[in-house]
Amino acid sequence: MTVDFQEHFWSDKQNGFDILYQNLKCGSTSAKELADFLRIRTGIEEYNFNLLIKLSRKTSNAQFGTFQPLWTILKSSTEKLSSLHMQTLQRLNQLIKEVTKYCEDHHKKQKQIKTEENPTIEAINELKETIAALNKAKEFYYAKTVEVERLKRENASQKDIEKAEIRVNKACGEYKTLIEKYRKNKDDYEKKFRISCKNFQKLEEDHLRQMKEYLASYFQILESGHTLIGQVHKEFQNNCKEMTSDRLLEMFIKSKGVGAAKPADIQFEEANPSNFQQLNNMPQLSVSTSSLSSKPANSSGYTSAVDLFNLDQLMTPQPGGHQSAHDFAIPSMDSSGGGS
Repeated sequence: MTVDFQEHFWSDKQNGFDILYQNLKCGSTSAKELADFLRIRTGIEEYNFNLLIKLSRKTSNAQFGTFQPLWTILKSSTEKLSSLHMQTLQRLNQLIKEVTKYCEDHHKKQKQIKTEENPTIEAINELKETIAALNKAKEFYYAKTVEVERLKRENASQKDIEKAEIRVNKACGEYKTLIEKYRKNKDDYEKKFRISCKNFQKLEEDHLRQMKEYLASYFQILESGHTLIGQVHKEFQNNCKEMTSDRLLEMFIKSKGVGAAKPADIQFEEANPSNFQQLNNMPQLSVSTSSLSSKPANSSGYTSAVDLFNLDQLMTPQPGGHQSAHDFAIPSMDSSGGGS
């Protein structure tokens, strides 16, 4: 032990006890202020938690395109960070409860100590009263001694001198009695104050040890939280590196691709009038009917090859007669492709 309160709180004013007791009261104040500090710190964690939750929800809406897998990684990382801030918040709240309880216990102990140290307080008060009386008796004794000397210089009567000397002797006796009382009170005060110094020092050592443990817990909570946050950041970085551009494109193709087969080529096939029945059964081709407004499209919206053939026949003049354009009629086709 390099520090000993017993060697550092003595003074002529006997105020060492007051200093030690006021310091004891400061312990309760320090514990209360530490709890307040931790509450403010939890507010920061709660603020970060709430913001990250909102950010995670916003990220959930961005789930389209080739970048979508990275949004998923970003959302997952944000949720993990918010969870870690909540864990830190919960651990800090638990620490606050412990510090608050310690503050209450320390305050109760403070009142208890004042009662236990009452003998020392009484010894200090009695010593102070003795010192005050001693100083007063000393001044009175000196004053009476000066008076005797004055009477002698003034050639006062022997009777007056003798009376003054009697008062000097009486004052001297009271002065000496108070000196003896002071010695006894001083010994009693020193004995009791040494015990009080030991008690106060032990209380302070226990208080400092406990407060440092709380700070160590606070540091451990933050360090653990920051370590886990660092791991989340590292995981996020690794996941982003793994999601190369090629992999993102492959994932997009796998989830959104509709096939690798291209449309088949269609070759031109010349119409054969002698076999229009066969032509009519061929697959229909998509052609524009804008130039054939006088011929309504069939039920599928397309004009068949046979329709085009019949229209060509009708538009050709027949031998032995004359027909105008409006006399031409497009015959309807039955289901087998014959004229009506």
